[in-house]
Amino acid sequence: MKFAPYTSASDALIRDRLIALALHAAPAAANSTLIAAPAGYGKTTLLSQIQNAMEARSDKTAWLNCSAEDRQPDSFPCQLGALFPSCRPL
Repeated sequence: MKFAPYTSASDALIRDRLIALALHAAPAAANSTLIAAPAGYGKTTLLSQIQNAMEARSDKTAWLNCSAEDRQPDSFPCQLGALFPSCRPL
C-alpha cells in the first residue's frame, strides 16, 4: 500500500471547489500544493479526488504514502526512487 491511497474517494462527498483550487490556483507555474489540516479532515480523500480529476484529463500522477521511517534521511529518497517504476506511462 506504499504506492496507492489508503482510502477510496468513490463514496465521499466530491469537493469540486477545493479540487479546482488545487488544480487551477495561482501561480499557474507552481507544481505543488500544500494541504494542511488536522487528522480526520479529509486530506487523503481530497488528494485522491484531485488525483482522479488529473487522471481524467490524462495527466500522469503518482502516489507515495509516507511513514515515520521516511523521516530518516536515507529512507525517503529510496522510497521516492521506488515510486517512479510504479508509474505507468500513458
